[in-house]
Amino acid sequence: MNTKHHQFAVLLAWSTVLIVGCSMESQLGYKSDIQPLMDKYCSECHKQGGEGALASGFVTDSYDSTMQGTKYGPVVVPGDPLSSSLYRLVSASLRKKVME
Repeated sequence: MNTKHHQFAVLLAWSTVLIVGCSMESQLGYKSDIQPLMDKYCSECHKQGGEGALASGFVTDSYDSTMQGTKYGPVVVPGDPLSSSLYRLVSASLRKKVME
């Protein structure tokens, strides 16, 4: 699997899990499964004081801050990926990268 497809698979998988409703009590947990991906792909900009956090208010340093969303509202709607802007942004961005 090439790098673009691997990144697409990984990010789409974590975003789907996050959208469907990952909880701290589930076998697939935010802290053990989702947070490392957020740290790797999102937290550089979306940490307290980061460029993305300053622009949108979206901070990815914890489950609670991720679920809080942006200053414009939530980015994750558990169980409803089509209403979740995080899922739509990640999947659209990944589709574009795979097509390049």
